[in-house]
Amino acid sequence: MPCVFARLEEMQPSEPDPEASPRDAEEMQPSEPDPEASQRDAIDSVAVAFLESLQSIAYMGVGFVDRSFRYVRVNDTLATLNGAPAQEHVGRSVAEVVPVLWPEIEPHCHRVLDTGEAVLNVEIGRTAALPKVRYFAATFYPLRDGADIIGIGVLVNNITERKHA
Repeated sequence: MPCVFARLEEMQPSEPDPEASPRDAEEMQPSEPDPEASQRDAIDSVAVAFLESLQSIAYMGVGFVDRSFRYVRVNDTLATLNGAPAQEHVGRSVAEVVPVLWPEIEPHCHRVLDTGEAVLNVEIGRTAALPKVRYFAATFYPLRDGADIIGIGVLVNNITERKHA
């Protein structure tokens, strides 16, 4: 089940219309609680909790970058691979955080945004945080809000041992 992102304008309370009639005000009063909406909210909460739990224990790097290639979220594994604490990633571009790897990563990110298709298991070499060569398999996939691509999900798995076997 996809994680649902609310648009900011949907979260803002609307201003009352000073020219509205009392009947309009009655129609604007909240009606009976919508059980389907409550169920959707509960499902969304469970989905978010599940994703946060999964991200926190994942043995692989997990991240989310926006359409400008700025980090929105990373787990500790990806942060370690990139050589900076997770909180220092947020708001910074991928090029700022891993400048040595950006030329290798950038085409895949553009492809995801241009085609809406995932790029799976791309091998990437050394990371900025590691002094010796390590091998990684990275997957880049579109994150959507309805039909709109709002960013790119990133999964990074260390495959060094497999390469040396």
